[in-house]
Amino acid sequence: MSADRFASNRVGGDEMGRGRLPEGIIARHKAACASRKGGRCSCSPNYQAQAWSAGDRKRLSRSFPTLAAAKGWRYDALVGLRQGTIRAAGSATLAHAADEWLSLAQAGLVLNRSGDVYKPSVLRGYETSLRLRVVPALGQAKLSDIRRSDLQRFVNRMMAEGVGPSTVRNSLMPVRAIYRYALALDEVAVNPTSGVQLPAVRGKRDRIAPPAEAAALLESLPERERAL
Repeated sequence: MSADRFASNRVGGDEMGRGRLPEGIIARHKAACASRKGGRCSCSPNYQAQAWSAGDRKRLSRSFPTLAAAKGWRYDALVGLRQGTIRAAGSATLAHAADEWLSLAQAGLVLNRSGDVYKPSVLRGYETSLRLRVVPALGQAKLSDIRRSDLQRFVNRMMAEGVGPSTVRNSLMPVRAIYRYALALDEVAVNPTSGVQLPAVRGKRDRIAPPAEAAALLESLPERERAL
């Protein structure tokens, strides 16, 4: 057995020296760990849990900082695979999923939460938010790899850059719709947009223009667009 394979099956921290890891769990040791040269673990490894999806012929995997978390996730994944409630994740990126979703929505094949076709103005706003903010920040990440923490950091960065609360919220709207559709197709197991904290949008009171100002504003409009 190679030193790397030996190291990957050793346990670290409190579990070190207690034997092999449970089936489907692999320890990922740090590059400088002594276990990589056949010695005892000298780091705090992460633990990768794996579960095989026979229907998709793919392996699900996720890494955790503790062995207990990895074991818990693997158990839940095996139960979900057996019951058909989860599937192995695909390799589509958020940018690819966004392009596909927009095409389907424009063709009337994806409906909003009320079951209606999306209005063209809504889709134009979604396309703008995706192109200007979402795709440059997260577009190259796999749809299945994006976590709620990634979206929360995305929101936090926009706020730190002085982006208005309304724009921040609008940037998340198409992402929510994309994940809602992907969840319906079993392409992802969870919707990471759930629970993301967004800034409150405080509406301002309407301002009523005095008669002279209102007349000047109306005068600047084309005749057909002026109020009767």
